[in-house]
Amino acid sequence: MSFKKIDIENWDRKEYYNWFTTKNRCKINMTMNIDVTRLIKVIKENQLRCYPTFTYIVSRVVNEHDEFNEL
Repeated sequence: MSFKKIDIENWDRKEYYNWFTTKNRCKINMTMNIDVTRLIKVIKENQLRCYPTFTYIVSRVVNEHDEFNEL
């Protein structure tokens, strides 16, 4: 897995990043039981790391919903 460096000054999501990192210090936690059996199999088959893979998946899902992307 590789990471892409973001030029924050020219990033179209800069205002969101700044708001969440400086002005909005609240946290939301959610707990849910999820069957990750198939995901673990894919991770092992592709020699991926669990945490970055899970973070990517959650970020993708959250970013697909406009409700989570508004200030």
